[in-house]
Amino acid sequence: MTKRTSLFARIALAITLVFTAAATALRAYLMQNAYDFTNGFYTDDKLHSILRYSLIVFAVLAFTMAYIYIKERKSSNGLPETKVVTYVSFIPMCAFAGFLIYTFAKMLGYNRPGAATLVMCLFSIVAFFYFLTFTKKGNLGDSRAVLCSGSALVLLALVFGLYFNTSISYVNHSVILCYATCIFLMLSIVAEANGLLGRPHIRRYLACVPTAIVLSFTTSIPNIIYSITQGGAPITDFYYDIIILALGVFQLARLIAVCMTKPAEEV
Repeated sequence: MTKRTSLFARIALAITLVFTAAATALRAYLMQNAYDFTNGFYTDDKLHSILRYSLIVFAVLAFTMAYIYIKERKSSNGLPETKVVTYVSFIPMCAFAGFLIYTFAKMLGYNRPGAATLVMCLFSIVAFFYFLTFTKKGNLGDSRAVLCSGSALVLLALVFGLYFNTSISYVNHSVILCYATCIFLMLSIVAEANGLLGRPHIRRYLACVPTAIVLSFTTSIPNIIYSITQGGAPITDFYYDIIILALGVFQLARLIAVCMTKPAEEV
């Protein structure tokens, strides 16, 4: 990673942290004071427009500036894995293990899970073992890239489960935001997998991860607060928000690790 790329990553991190705090606070306010849970709409159009367009502008600028500013010529050994990344990897690992336990507990209560939930459980096992690899030493080869895809496939199953859920309005604001969050998290995970395979990845990662972090926090934290205070899950199940938040925290740790890496040759 060159000094140019390192500088971009640090600027992106600083802006991401500020914007994440602002967007999360704004949506938390909307969820508590201007949200129609039954229909999934925000009742304050002005604040909703500010939130919506600011998120769109942020995503477009982050994506465009990364592809313009970062010149990627060759591959590297993947994204840096610091001790912080290793410690933080326990968060999504526990989240996926918890999802399996949570789903099994619901089954014991005669709450039959849907097909999407069962698929999420299957890929949660794969994702669990990927994050477990952060605690293991040695070269696991391309198998880590295969395991890395587990998180993306969990999110894909989540999106399909929400899309085909006939009890949810197709214009539900919380669900639409969840779709966008899953898309950017999946793009970040794909870039991460490319790094594990030794392919060019840093430019596409830095193009997607700032937005993925912003969206994951902006989606999950207000939803979790709403579920606790109001007793209803905006995207059908509060545990979906836990998975999204866990992946967002992990990607934030990844971005910090990239910023801490000493600049060297272009990757």
